Amino acid sequence: MQRLNPRILLLENAKENAAPFVNNLEQLGWQVDFVQDGIDALVIGLTTHFDTALLDLDIMDIDPLRLVQHLHQHSASLQIIGMSHFTSSEDFQRVMKAGAAHLLAKPLSLGQLVQLLPPRIRVAPSHLATSKTTVPNFQANSFR
Repeated sequence: MQRLNPRILLLENAKENAAPFVNNLEQLGWQVDFVQDGIDALVIGLTTHFDTALLDLDIMDIDPLRLVQHLHQHSASLQIIGMSHFTSSEDFQRVMKAGAAHLLAKPLSLGQLVQLLPPRIRVAPSHLATSKTTVPNFQANSFR
C-alpha cells in the first residue's frame, strides 16, 4: 500500500530558516521530519523511510558528505537534495559522487525544491514557481 503523503527529511540547522519550508510543505500535504543537526539526520534517516531528503550541507557537527554517503547506501531510492552556499563545479562533483541527486545554491525557493521532486510525489501549484519562501544565507561551508 502506497502512502498518501510523501515523507521528507529536512536538515537545516536554523529553525527559523526551516519554518517556512516546513509550513508550506505540510500545507501541501507532505509529512516533514525536521532536524537541526547531522547526527539527528543520520539517525532518523537510517531508521525511517523517506521519499526525499533535503540536507543543509553547511552543517558543522558531522561531515556532510559522509552523511549523504550513509543515507544513499542505506536507501538507494532516497532522493537526496543538498543545499549549500558553496556550489562550485568541484562541490557539485563531490556531492553527486557521495550520492546526492541535486545540489542547490542557497537561498533557494520552495518552487525550486518542488521542481526537483519525483513526479509521483510532486505537487506543483502554479503559485509555487514565484514563492518568496527562501532559506537564507547563515553560515560558512563545512564540506570544502
